[in-house]
Parts: sequence; structure tokens; C-alpha cells
Amino acid sequence: MIMEHPLANHPNFIEASAGTGKTHLIIQMLGDMMAHDVANQIKENRLLHFLVLTFTEKAAGELKTRLKLKILELYENGKHPEYYQYLRDLDQVTISTIHGFCNMVLTEYPVETQNNPNVKLTSNEELIRKTFYDLKRSQWEGREKESLANDILLSNLKNHEDLVVSTTSKLLADTKDYAFPTLVSLEECIAKANKTNLSDALTTICDALKGPTGEAIAAQGAKGSIPKWMGNWQSLELLANAIRSQDIKTVSRELKRISKLNRSLGNKIDTIGFDFFLLKGNTIVKNLDAASLALQGKIESVVHSLKEVFPFERLDFDGSIFLQNTVTELTSKTKSIIEKGESITYDQLILKVHDAIVRNPNRTLVQSLQERFQVCILDEFQDTDKNQYQIFKTLFYDQDTKSRMLFCIGDPKQSIYGFRGADIGIYLEASRDFEGSKATLETNYRSTKELIHGLNSIFHDETKELGETHFFPIEEPGSSKENYLYKKVSSPDEATIKYKYAKPEEQAIHIFEFQERFHTVNKTRNIWAETIRNEIKRIQNKETTLSYFKKGERETKEVKLKDIAILCGNKKETELVEFYLTKAGIPCSIYKQRGIYQSREADQVQNLLECLLGSNSSQSYKKILFSDIFSIHPNEIQKFDEHSIDSYEKSLIDKWQRLIKENRYASFFRSVMDETKLFWQEGDYSLEWERRRTNFRQIFQKLLEIQLKTNCNLQELLATLRELKQKKQSPEEEPLFDRETEEDSVQILTIHASKGLEWPVVFLFYFGNRGTNLTNKEYPIEIETPEGKQRKWILELWDLNPDKEDEENHFLNEQKRLLYVALTRPNLRLYLPKLLWGKLTKEDSIPKSGYGQILYRELVRIQSLRNEDPSLTKSFVFRDPNGIAERDHTNPHPSVGTQKKGQSSPILYPSEIKIGRVLLQHSYTSLQANEKNANASQDEKRKDLEETLEEGIPSTFELPSSAKIGNFLHNILELCDFSTFQLDVDAILKSPSWKWAYQKSFSRYPIEVNHNEPNIELTVASLLKDAMTAKLNLATGNSISLSELKEEEKSAELKFHLFLQNLLKESGASLTEGFEHYLKGAIDLVFVKEGKFYIVDYKSNLLPNNDYSKEAVANAVRDKGYLFQKSVYSFILFEYLKSLFGQKGALEKFGGVYYLFLRGMSGDKQTGIYSDLKHSDSEWTTEQFEGIKKEVMAYIRNASDQLEKVYS
Repeated sequence: MIMEHPLANHPNFIEASAGTGKTHLIIQMLGDMMAHDVANQIKENRLLHFLVLTFTEKAAGELKTRLKLKILELYENGKHPEYYQYLRDLDQVTISTIHGFCNMVLTEYPVETQNNPNVKLTSNEELIRKTFYDLKRSQWEGREKESLANDILLSNLKNHEDLVVSTTSKLLADTKDYAFPTLVSLEECIAKANKTNLSDALTTICDALKGPTGEAIAAQGAKGSIPKWMGNWQSLELLANAIRSQDIKTVSRELKRISKLNRSLGNKIDTIGFDFFLLKGNTIVKNLDAASLALQGKIESVVHSLKEVFPFERLDFDGSIFLQNTVTELTSKTKSIIEKGESITYDQLILKVHDAIVRNPNRTLVQSLQERFQVCILDEFQDTDKNQYQIFKTLFYDQDTKSRMLFCIGDPKQSIYGFRGADIGIYLEASRDFEGSKATLETNYRSTKELIHGLNSIFHDETKELGETHFFPIEEPGSSKENYLYKKVSSPDEATIKYKYAKPEEQAIHIFEFQERFHTVNKTRNIWAETIRNEIKRIQNKETTLSYFKKGERETKEVKLKDIAILCGNKKETELVEFYLTKAGIPCSIYKQRGIYQSREADQVQNLLECLLGSNSSQSYKKILFSDIFSIHPNEIQKFDEHSIDSYEKSLIDKWQRLIKENRYASFFRSVMDETKLFWQEGDYSLEWERRRTNFRQIFQKLLEIQLKTNCNLQELLATLRELKQKKQSPEEEPLFDRETEEDSVQILTIHASKGLEWPVVFLFYFGNRGTNLTNKEYPIEIETPEGKQRKWILELWDLNPDKEDEENHFLNEQKRLLYVALTRPNLRLYLPKLLWGKLTKEDSIPKSGYGQILYRELVRIQSLRNEDPSLTKSFVFRDPNGIAERDHTNPHPSVGTQKKGQSSPILYPSEIKIGRVLLQHSYTSLQANEKNANASQDEKRKDLEETLEEGIPSTFELPSSAKIGNFLHNILELCDFSTFQLDVDAILKSPSWKWAYQKSFSRYPIEVNHNEPNIELTVASLLKDAMTAKLNLATGNSISLSELKEEEKSAELKFHLFLQNLLKESGASLTEGFEHYLKGAIDLVFVKEGKFYIVDYKSNLLPNNDYSKEAVANAVRDKGYLFQKSVYSFILFEYLKSLFGQKGALEKFGGVYYLFLRGMSGDKQTGIYSDLKHSDSEWTTEQFEGIKKEVMAYIRNASDQLEKVYS
């Protein structure tokens, strides 16, 4: 019987390109279901028979929220009460992740799935590494030691352990169909060679070539080629003898050498490997006599036998068979552990359900699930693996009766999670399953019509068959181009379009075209980062604006910093971009940089769980009271008694213990959030408060999810939280929960993390460059099997393909999808680079990277097409990056043109570090510590070198003195624009530069003050304003305040890395071969004024009696050992200036050193300032710097000797 259902004729397989309203479609389908049933007076709530599955918890949460809004829309404030049941039962509608669904099946059907309800959730890697440890301890189940040692050494197991573990993890997950080509061991080959007497045949030919026949061959061949051919034949005697004696090392070495031999036979025919030895080719064979012709036949026969016995393409030269066998053994042993039912991994959640529904179906389970759920909607279907699809296909695929329905919604162009097990081949297979019931969403609601037109032009070429570009169609093994096309999307009509430009002349895609070809990709990255910085700086300074209308809002909006995202290829690129923006004073943050589990909020939650676990302890009770949960001040603690039953805090703790004992964790977490001071905020809600609230909510949400999935107790939940805190998550692997509350700052993130998100403005910072030593690769191929051609995957340990063409094609296909995701994130504007790098070659001038082979080629086409097609002028603009080049450079380094010719290159930041060297790094602190430890008493050794809490000094100042306060103030001065301090204090507090610098510094160094202190931010702003506007006397006789410095005149937190090896040799130090010494550190500020360079070091010390007179400051510098620090910094800057300007120029340009005691500086009083502008009454001299050099090098020599002893 066909089910009466409004979706019965709805397409089952829907391709939804980026921005085409995939989520809207799902909600619309659910809405149609409700509207149909209400109109037909069907009383049953059939939403409860829907199973809606998506990829992340974030996406599932968004779907639930959107469904609630849809129901409220239909309910119309009670005008249609028949929809109330859907609102009432909303929590019972199953909207989940696939892992969540499988966990539900295992939990609710433990008998049918043979699942242990008390199973412990763990990771593949944890189980595998424990099994690996046991395998090594058992010496591979008692293998013969010498043989095992040879295998371990030959395979380089120590450097391949991670590859072995990750490969085992993939086999355990079983998400893809892998092929396992067979390797041949050298032992097998040698045994076969001896069995066929191959070594004797080789020796016979070698002997013949030494006699008259050989002389005749040598005489008739070309003199330039025949000697090499003859010489290589004679070397085969060594191989023949090694085969006879079964000398594996020699055989391996000779075979590797032979595999690289190559020569031409003429007529464009080349030979490699054993074919090199054939007596053929127009330079080897010219006029053979009868004996030579007879030998020619024997050689051909032997070469054929060599190729059969030693097949290079399958030969195991480097111990791969041992690694393969280890993976196989680890997989088997780890499976055995999992089958005991005590532990389960996320992959096994899927596999256990797959086993119970597909592989060994339990009829009761299948029938129960099919009765419970009649419709399944699979969102993000392109990220589904083979096991997941088979589960839902088995339960819901019913094209005949439509009694059950499966809807698959996804976009193959956005399949970028292959590293998680997703296989685009499954999407293409499912597409064939639903032939005749497919549809495509063709309207992009995300972007402006100009941007949509531009993206269509990049991805689709109207002049080519199938619209072919370097992006699409994608040809995957096992599928044709026709199955993987780009279908052009259209923009919506004026009534429904989401974004429109306020100015009609706006252009959507800005392409910065660089005329210069850069030497390396690293140089390219730096240049593009500078360009991005310059453009964002223009937006920040209102030199350029982007105004727009957003649907539903009357006012014109203007792009702010928080509307900008920079999408990068990896974490290193995000850090590089952050460096450039931060240096320019542009507020920015790396999306989910540290992760919520490394936050202070995670520490607070851990503290809470630990205290509840040890709740009978007085110490635990007091820790909870002191925490953010209750915020009890230490002065009030005597009012609280852990045995008291009267306090609100004690009753709440008792309530939590009761809820935990009753396994009501949802109520427990809700109580913590609702009934404590955790979310309490006095006054206005700040960004910091919102960030804290978001983090707490996400942590509680995750812990509750884990507890519900595993039914773990409090102790196990605490252990899980500790694991999460220790685990390092990459941007690609981190689950996307709610976005953190954003300040007005640029977002920097990876392309993987950007999927599902959108921003008004996007910069692409991605070049798709491959590393040279990539491991753990896998790629799909199409192979012949008894059942016909099939799509299979090749793992790196089983990769026998010498030309790597299939793997390189797979890499480019991945790049196409990744670039597509990145380019489709913006609403209003997209920024792209058009540039080249690397050496020019005859074959191709375009870099062999994802960017070069795909995007760059299309930008060249678009540039040509734009000149012919006027419609593209609104979509594309090609710009000169020099037009926005920053005039004010942040580093006070002279331009290249001012450097003296003939001078040595700077010795700071060495460009090359020799491989195999032991790098010994020193710093000012370590040098001073080394000297003190050599001569000081025990009491002196315990004294901190850096600023610490000043004990015994009475303070009337609101700001305490500590290392953290010092770091806090330093960080503000590093980030904040100095000119801000010329404003009034109230204006400083409202300045975007101050807000960002203060917020960033407070997040990094959260300072704690008494609750009755005045506004700490006001205190800090006032202190720094006084310091930054105080007058400093210059060496030239003039004066200046730091707030007057221009950007091009200063460099904050100037890092140095000085190569010491040559200096140590000059000083007569005895150096050990293999060690290299460096002096590293950072100077708070270097500025240049009136042609002279000055060093500034900030000090936040609180001096006794608040005395910051010239004498008191000089005493502090002397007593605290800062004079040596001054020598180090002077030595560094002078050496650098000398490398740029020569000895005489450096003496003229060295201005001096300031120590600024920030708390004591004010106006023209010259208090709080220590300066050494001239070493004496005369100008700086070479002798004075030689004295400084000797002082510093004496410390370094002592430290270098001791360090070399440690590392020798």
C-alpha cells in the first residue's frame, strides 16, 4: 500500500550548491508535511516518524531552531491551534548527527546489537597505541630477534610509527574499500633466482663480454655509449655473486642502482632498469658479427628472466612488507579488544549498527526501526561514507511502494572531508540509485547577483562542451565527467534577494594582479599577507567603504572588521596572517584558536566536577566557594561551614550531588547555569562576559552529550573532560559548535573550518602547495575485478604506482573542491591574488599547486574574457597591489637602497640552518642565570630574574605589582596604536584600538584585583597615557613622547636571533663540531628619530615609596641586574646596524637605551626614566662597543661551554 504522504512525489536525490538554501529546503519539506496533515485533518504527529540527520551538532542545533520558527510561523500566535501539537512534541522529533543516531540504536537496542550498555567510549588511536605497545613488548609474538631487528631497521619503523597507527585506524574504521597490491620480498626473489640458476646465466654472459665477443661488440659500438654499457654489465657479476650467497643487503643495493639506469634506443624509445642491458640501440649496435648476434639473444632471454624474478614495481626494497604485516596484526588485535565489548570508538558506533542492520541483519531491530521512522532526510550527504549510506539505504530505500522514503541532500563540489572517511564515490553511486528522482537547487540566496555571475564565470565556461574549466567537471575514478558537472546558479528576484550593494558601481570580485614573479611560495605568502593587511587597513581607516542593503533591514549597512574573513589552507598560514594584521594594529582572531577545552572556563568546570567528586572534603567545598560559580571573597569564608545546612551555597551543592546520584545530568548542568553567579554580570554585558557564557554553555552541552551516549558516572565524565583538555585539535578536525561571540575583529580560519559559514567579505589566502615529505596519503583508482571494474582506494603503505599520476589527480580534485568551498563563502565581496612564483621552466611557468593549476589558470581566462564581455565588469576588477602599498612600514629598517654595498648581510634571522646540527639557544635571562648560578649563594639563586611581586613594599597605587601585570601592560603597548594616548582618557577607553588591545591582553593575562578596587581599565589607561605622553630627551638634544612616533618610526616587540658561531670563534672559544649557538630574544621597542636608533625597555616595577626620581631609577637598574640586559640589547642593535651601515655608520646611528618605569612617568618631569644616550660625555666609540661585546661574549662563552656538556 502506498503511503499517503505529501513527499511521496518529491525528488529523493537533491544537489544543493553553496548558498542555494539546503536548510530552507529541509524545513520546507517538514512544513509541507505539517500543512498537509492539518489540511487533511490527520491527527497523528507524523513529524515523529521523521529521522533528520546531518554532519555536525551545530548543524543539528540550527535545524531544530529553524523547525521551531517554522512551527511558530504556522501557529500564528494561536490563530491555528491545530499546529500546537507540533510545538508541544518538538523535543521528540529526531534531528541528530549520524553518530548520535547510531548511539541511540546501540543504547535502546542493546540485545539486538549485542552492545554492552557500560561500554567505555575511547578513540581508535588510544586503543591502537596500547596494542602497539603490547606488540613491541612481546617482540612481535616472540619472533627471532636478529630477523626482527633487521626488519625494524630496514623499515625505519621508528619514523613510521605514526603512519602505521593512522593506517591501522583507517582499516578499523572501514569507511572505504581498499585494494592491497602484493609486494614481493627480496628473500622470495633470491630464492626464485637460485632455483632458476639465474646467477649462472649472468656469469656466463659477463664472461663472454670479457672475451673476443665482448671486444667485437665494444669495437663496433659508439665510443660515447658502449663503455658505460660494458661497465654496467661487468657490475652484474656482483649481483650474481650476491644472489648465490643470499646477501640481501648487496642485492638490495645493486637493484636500487639498476632501477635508476636509463638510456635511449633511438627513434624516441627510452629504456629503464633491466632493459638498459639489452644489446639494442643505434649507439650500441651498429654491425654485430655472428657470435655477437648469438649473445644478443641470450642477453634478451636473461633480461626477461631478471624482470620476472625481480619485478621492480612490486619489489620491497625498504621493509614495507614488515610495516604492512604490522598494520595487519595491529588491526586484528585491536578488533579483538573491541569485540570484548569493554571499549568502543566513534567508528565502531557506526560499524556495530551496520553489522546489525546490513552485514548480519537482526530482523527485529530492522523492523522496529522501520516502524518507528518512515522518512529519513540525510543532510550533507557528500560527507557520508559507505557504511552510513548502506545503513540508511537498507532501512529507507523503497522506490516501489514508497512506504518508506530516503532523501539525500548534498553537494559533491563541497566534499572536503575525505580525511574523516567521506568518499565522494558513495555520492556518485547513490546518484545512480536514484536515477529518475533527482533535482537540483539552482538559486543562490547567499550572495549579490554580481558575485553570483562572477562565480558562475569562474566555474563554468560557456564556450566549452560541458562548460569545462580547470575546476569542473571533476573526473573521479569509477565515474564520468557527465556525473560531476557544475550547474550554473541563478540569483533570486529583487523581492527575495538577501544582499544588494548600496552603490551601483561596486564590483564583486577584486583580483590583485602582481607583475613580479616571486622566488618562493614563502615569499609569495608574505607579499599577499602584506597586501591583505593594507586593504583591511584602508577599510579600518575608512579610506574605502562597502555599503549594502540587507533584506529585512531598512538602514544601509557598512562593512565592519567583524564582517571580514580570511580563509587559509592550514594553521601555519592563519598564524602568518595574524602576525601581519596584529603588527598593523588590526583587531583579529584565529577562529577557535585555542579551543574551549583549553580555556579558563574548562578549568572552572573541571574544578567543579573534582569538588563534587570529593565533596566531603573541606578543601573541595572551599574551592567551589572561591570559584566563579559562587565568587565568595576570601574575607567572607569564615561565614561558611561545610557542615552548615543554612547557606544557599551548601543547599545547592547538595542538590547537585542528588541530581548526579539520580543520573539527571541535564538538570544538574541547567542548575549550574541558572542558579549560580556563573552568568551573573554587574552592569552592562561585556564581550568577555558573552565569551565566557558561550564557552560554559558549549562545554556543558558536550559533557551532557557524552554522558547520555556512554551513561558514564561522574568520575568517568571528569576523566573525559581531562582528555579533552589535553587533546590538541586542528581547525580541520574541530567540531563546529556555536560560533564564539565576536568582537569587531577580522576572523582568520582554515577553509575546512569555514564550511557552512558565510561573511560579507572574504579574502582567500591559499596556494595549495604540497609538502615534499607527505605521509599517510590515500587515493582512489579504478581496477579490474572478477565482478568488473570497481572503485578502490590505495593506502600509502600499499602504493606501488611509480608515476603517482592517480594520486596527483586525486590531490587536484581535492583542491578543486576546497577552492570551491572558499570562493562561495562571501555575500558581497571576494578578494583573490593573481600571482606566480618559482623558477621558469620550459614545460610550464605555472606552479604545480592547487592554486596555480586551477584558480590561476581561470583568472587568466577571466581577465581575457572581461575585455570582451561588458557584463563581467560589474563582477570583476583587476587591481594593482602597489596602489594600496603601505607607505608607513612598521619596522624601522632602512630600505634596501640605503644599504651600503659591500657590507656583509645581516646576521640576524639566519636564512639557513644546517641539517644535523644541534642548535643551542641562549637568552638574556639564561645567560644571567648561568653567571649567577656559577658564583651566587643558594639564596641568590632563588631570586627571580624577571619582574615578580614586590614584597614588603607598601602601595597606595591601585594596580598591584607582579610578572603578570608586567606582561599585561607590555602586551597592550605592543598592540595599541601609540597615537591613541594623545586622546583624553575617556576617549582612549572608547577608541577601537584601545578596546581591542585591552581585550586581547586581558584574555591572555587575566589580572586579578580585589573586588573593591576601582575600575581597573581606567587605572591602566591613565597610567599608560602618562607614560606614553611623557617627554624623552633624545641624543640630539631634542625631546619627544612615544605617542608622537609614527608607525614607520617604530617596531614593537622586535625579535632577534643572532648567529653566535663566528663571534665565539673570534673570542677564542673551544667549539665542539656539530653544535651551533644562537642568541634569541625580543626588545620591547626600537624607534628611529632624527636618524638615530633607540632601544626602549618597559618596566612595570613598583619602586619603594613610589620614588621614581633619577637616582632611585638608576639604583633599581643597577640592583636588579638590568645593566647587563642593557649591554645585550646594545650589542644586538649595534651588530645589526653595523651589518647595514658599516662600523662608522652604526656609531653615528646608534642613539642609546631607555629603561621606562611606567608607573613613575609623567609630563616633562623626567621621572621614571633611565637613559644611556652616550656611554660617556663623548659620542659612542668603537672601543666602548668592543667593551660591551667582551662583556656579553664572556657570559656567552661560559654558557656555551656548559650547554655543550649537557648535549654532548
